Amino acid sequence: MHLYGPNGYFNDLDNGVTRGSDWYSIEGGRQDYTTYFKHGREVTLEISNTKILPASQLLNYWNYNYRSFLNYIEEASFGINGQVTDSVTGQPLNAKVFIFGHDLDNSFIYSKLPSGWYFRPIDEGSWDVSFMADEYFPRTIAGINVTRWNTTRVNVKLVPLNIGGTGNQGPIATFLVYPNPSTGTVHLILPDDRQGKYELRIFNTEGICCLAGTMDVIPGKVNTLNMGSLAKGIYHISLTSGMEHLNSRVVIR
Repeated sequence: MHLYGPNGYFNDLDNGVTRGSDWYSIEGGRQDYTTYFKHGREVTLEISNTKILPASQLLNYWNYNYRSFLNYIEEASFGINGQVTDSVTGQPLNAKVFIFGHDLDNSFIYSKLPSGWYFRPIDEGSWDVSFMADEYFPRTIAGINVTRWNTTRVNVKLVPLNIGGTGNQGPIATFLVYPNPSTGTVHLILPDDRQGKYELRIFNTEGICCLAGTMDVIPGKVNTLNMGSLAKGIYHISLTSGMEHLNSRVVIR
């Protein structure tokens, strides 16, 4: 925009950038809906200080900006992307894609049906990315390396909970425990639609309950659990609410 626009174009405020709430705040607008509820990424671009440009000026402003528009579209493909599928059938899945220690306030995304593809623009770094879908074991891929201006392709296969044919055992689900293995403090990430008070029990490999209590589950919230008092080993974490039982395992080392 600076390169192809006239002298001084897009130099207002912070080199042409401002936070919209610095001008005025709106609750429940389209930006809130797209960003918070649809997990999108949105930028509003105002190409002129003149609210309604004369038609005779539109071609000039197109020439100032179209190269930057095309570059912005290309940027959307950088970061991490790939396809999430069922490990047995190969069918695409609608899965939550969550970057622990980075995503907050609904900033995670989903793979979309019917393709199962997800697109996660993110800056360079090493990222631990978790994938979750109803009726599937969650999976975390640690240390995905991203470099700036490039795309890292990560295709993921999720294993169904009923792999091997367990029959009808009632409503059984699972949740993500991170980090795993852990030195004591772990974070529990439950499916998005779970909420309310859950009974928490932690068992060792001999079936002895080592810790018990309750946990208040809020959609989108990451719950933290301190297991530092437990000896090294494998533990089973059980969350129960009514007839629903959610289960996962963690290694303490």
